[in-house]
Amino acid sequence: SPRRSPPHGVGSLRFDKRGVGRSSGDYLTTGFEQETRDAAAALYALQLADAVDGSRVTVIGHSVGATITMRLAGENQWLAGAVLLSASIQSGAEVMRWQSERIAASLRWPSRLFARPLVQRQEHIRQRLLASTDEVLRIGRTDLPARSFRE
Repeated sequence: SPRRSPPHGVGSLRFDKRGVGRSSGDYLTTGFEQETRDAAAALYALQLADAVDGSRVTVIGHSVGATITMRLAGENQWLAGAVLLSASIQSGAEVMRWQSERIAASLRWPSRLFARPLVQRQEHIRQRLLASTDEVLRIGRTDLPARSFRE
């Protein structure tokens, strides 16, 4: 059957991570590898949609999504393109370390007095996440996605 064209010749598929927005699942227990598989499944479904010209599909990812986009582009040679927004060339731990330093440097008096302890605490939390074998790690009163962080 003939393919239908979306208005203006551009279509898009956007989806939330598991447990975010109206999606089902649990954000805290979903790791990076599962997020990548979810994105690959969405990409495959998009490629097969009647209204989509599969030879013109481009993937766009932001931040961690850019990392997923790199993997999808490497595994799907049929893609027409890949767009990386705020992609990192460093590991997630290195990016988080840099973010902690930038936040600490931006603090004003008297909060600046707590800058170094803040950076040290964030590093301690990262080390605990890396050492953990749990999917979710509770630190203080906060549940953190340990599996995703490690992956």
